[in-house]
Amino acid sequence: MTMTKMASERSLLALLDLPREPINDAEWKRIASQRNLQVEFDPASVALMREKAGSPRAFDRMLKNLRESVAEDTIRNEYDFHRRIHEWMLNDPAPQLAELNERVYAQLFLTPSSDPWLGLVQDDTFTAIKNAGIEMP
Repeated sequence: MTMTKMASERSLLALLDLPREPINDAEWKRIASQRNLQVEFDPASVALMREKAGSPRAFDRMLKNLRESVAEDTIRNEYDFHRRIHEWMLNDPAPQLAELNERVYAQLFLTPSSDPWLGLVQDDTFTAIKNAGIEMP
């Protein structure tokens, strides 16, 4: 069934004229705001966030920012990551799962398995903490 679905999507993707240049963050924010996604969180999660936020006055703004960030990520996933994975499958219609998984994490999420910190520690970022807070055994 997957092969049949892939074949139909492959022919549709080949017809699309998708932009090849990356979209900047400001444009993603604009696209997400136009889509007006309604991002909601479980009430228990909101209660926990409220408890951890510290300042009740700042909480509403923090929650609004989080909702906007999730909406933007959703749009980026739908229009960029999804499209790129389909392009990869056009070039290699039957990738091995492990290879595809590695490629998704390394090239889309920027968290390659070869990086023990999964992209969370940047060599060129000053943290003012000795060794960027990293203790190696």
